Amino acid sequence: MSPSDRIRYEEIYRARWEEQTRLDKIKNPKLEIQNAHARNGEKAKAHGHKGGRPKIIKELSKDATMLNKLLSREISLREAADIMDLTVKSVTQIKSRYGLPRD
Repeated sequence: MSPSDRIRYEEIYRARWEEQTRLDKIKNPKLEIQNAHARNGEKAKAHGHKGGRPKIIKELSKDATMLNKLLSREISLREAADIMDLTVKSVTQIKSRYGLPRD
């Protein structure tokens, strides 16, 4: 096979390959996007108008209620930990777990 024949057949093969790929995508829409990240991005675009997953608001525990009141009065976490007789780390965890301060 001469180089010119090989080049000609490569072009024909590529054209047929692209045509078959196009037909496969029409027949099976899941083949449209192969990458999982891109596929999830397309789903997000399609279903984003629904607002996504609804946010679940936890009820405040006794400590969380007290911390919320203290934070709404602009008391620092260190001072709130001293008042509540808790460690600063536990007060920080309560704040992040319940999304404090709340209105």
